[in-house]
Amino acid sequence: MVIEEFQVRLPDRTWHAVAPLQVAFGPQHLDLTQIHLVHDDESIELSGAVHGEELQDIQLHATRIDLSYLQQLFYLPDVIGGRATFQMQLTGTRAEPRFESELTVQPVASQRLPFTQFYNTLAYAQRQLQSTGRLHQGTREIVALDVRLPFDLALTAMPLAQRLLEAPLEVHMRLQEPDWRLCINGSRPHRGWLARCKAASTSRARTPRSPLR
Repeated sequence: MVIEEFQVRLPDRTWHAVAPLQVAFGPQHLDLTQIHLVHDDESIELSGAVHGEELQDIQLHATRIDLSYLQQLFYLPDVIGGRATFQMQLTGTRAEPRFESELTVQPVASQRLPFTQFYNTLAYAQRQLQSTGRLHQGTREIVALDVRLPFDLALTAMPLAQRLLEAPLEVHMRLQEPDWRLCINGSRPHRGWLARCKAASTSRARTPRSPLR
């Protein structure tokens, strides 16, 4: 099936397809020939296929996504802002998926946020979810957070209690002299964020030895 023109209309914002969309689907398959949507300098690209239980190189690329628009649309905290670039790859099967993703968030010149860059990677394979997060102020890395979570992300119907596996959960966090004044930023909503920042600085990285219950 070919869709010659395609638009997604949101309040005060319209996304449109750069080229005709090519989609093939049936009872046991779905094929997406690179779907490319744009709005101004924002871009979203999606491609890949699902054939029965197989996930065939499903990729998502999103560049320069305006998070301030999402913050207003969903009434999110003021600290949510800037421009985001995201890419993700999904392979494997529905029962044993594998994916890798990468996210970078940077404030725009008109925004005064308590960070200059946030970077995160997320990977999942063999029922292990691993996350690496880094927060920067200027050129300095001020927060590093690494998490390893035993979790079953099978794309099948499964109760949450069965997805949480009995295995060690690892959390490592490091703070390196953040500038707390940037957390306040002269606005009331960020003061609560400042309190949470200070509370976080007193915690230590730990690896629980008992199983996750």
